[in-house]
Amino acid sequence: MALSTRCKRIVNRHTVRRSARRPLALTYQQYLLHLQVWDSVVPPAADDVSATQGPPADMVAWLVAHPRLSTSPPVKVQVAGLTATQLDVRVVKPLEVTPGECTGRCVILGRVAGDGELVDLEVGHRARFLVFGPSGHQLAVFYRAPEREFAVPDQAVQALLADMRLETSG
Repeated sequence: MALSTRCKRIVNRHTVRRSARRPLALTYQQYLLHLQVWDSVVPPAADDVSATQGPPADMVAWLVAHPRLSTSPPVKVQVAGLTATQLDVRVVKPLEVTPGECTGRCVILGRVAGDGELVDLEVGHRARFLVFGPSGHQLAVFYRAPEREFAVPDQAVQALLADMRLETSG
């Protein structure tokens, strides 16, 4: 799934970060809003990041069923002109050995298509996922922050998405 964007106005507190091989990420203060397609996932039973499997056809169902995570009930929402499934995700059972890619106890969820960047979530953080597209062709838009700070990026993302129009292409 490919998305193109149109913004009603420029939000000058957000910075776009992208290179030819990296997916899109927007920054706000120290927080990132990721737009990603995952190339692979780490099986929930794996104890390290070397084990991988293909991406799930239904990312929402995979996140909900993941035994290391707790999720809010998935809900359909309208985001920037498209329908997405939204859910909040938290770690309840981190990996026994913290991988070097994490700054604290965490779960490695997957790898981003194109550059292999790891997608992780740490204990004490909340991630909000907005999953676009049909099974087998999904795009994950998500942001995360420590639980006590989550309102900061959440408000910034809501404001940004309110001024954005997403359209499917290709």
